[in-house]
Amino acid sequence: MRKLIRPALFALALLPLAGTALAQTQTTFRTVPIPADPKVAPKAVIGQGVFPTVLLNGKPFKMAAGAKIFGTNNLIVLHANLPVGAVVRYALNPNGEVRTIWILTDAEKARNP
Repeated sequence: MRKLIRPALFALALLPLAGTALAQTQTTFRTVPIPADPKVAPKAVIGQGVFPTVLLNGKPFKMAAGAKIFGTNNLIVLHANLPVGAVVRYALNPNGEVRTIWILTDAEKARNP
């Protein structure tokens, strides 16, 4: 009985380490997925304009009410903290205002057209 307890306790002690190793190998999961069609969400280089304006490929676009900017870690990025020069994909609403911006990771830059 005693021989079984020691390995079981050792395995339980290593269990939290296995969870952190798995968390580090997982890819970023987007809660709001980037549309696959480049016409719906074209790629651009972002620049910072005066709020509520953002520059996409040097062209000014107004941010829609409730617009969201998702960072590479899938967290919301504020307009004041935009990484100027980053490659993004963006979606417009019917009025031509920016509805959503996704800042792309290196893997997404290579994968998305």
